[in-house]
Amino acid sequence: MKYNYKIKKVAFIGMGLINSSLARDLKLHSFYSTASAYSRRLSTVNKVKKLKLVDYASVKIDKVITDADLIIIGIPVAAYEGIFKKIYGYIKPGTIITDVGSVKKEVINKVSKFIPKNVSFVPGHPIAGTENSGPESGFSGLFKKGWCIITPNKKVNKKSINIIKTMWELVGMKVDVMDAKYHDEVLAI
Repeated sequence: MKYNYKIKKVAFIGMGLINSSLARDLKLHSFYSTASAYSRRLSTVNKVKKLKLVDYASVKIDKVITDADLIIIGIPVAAYEGIFKKIYGYIKPGTIITDVGSVKKEVINKVSKFIPKNVSFVPGHPIAGTENSGPESGFSGLFKKGWCIITPNKKVNKKSINIIKTMWELVGMKVDVMDAKYHDEVLAI
């Protein structure tokens, strides 16, 4: 797949199955120039370093997201609000934030006040996974032939939406754009 832009720096917040698999696949496709990863546990940071999933990994979230063009949130939904509060002052203008959580409307409502006006939030839900967790459980190819639903609001610019859409297509997913409330209703069924 061809795309006409390159992300200079991607920052992964949380390195469980989804984000560690995404890091592997995006690296294979040269989607970014450099990547960093945050985990609150030093043991996870050390695993990420040993697996060479990113260029830089740390328990210091400010260092991980500084100058990131794209931030991918891959942590439990219950922890989103705290993370968005922590990163608020470090997000550079023009950054795109996306996530991999399975709930959308509640997340958007909780974190919207912690997203700077000059930052795009494009929530995403890759429907993929296994029963395993942690960075060592990730693998290239997890997303092939799966579906990802993105739920941006009407204020998000088309370029940001296209970058996130392209990212998921690059790793093998079909992408659908949906209203967040409708997404939650459909997935609940």
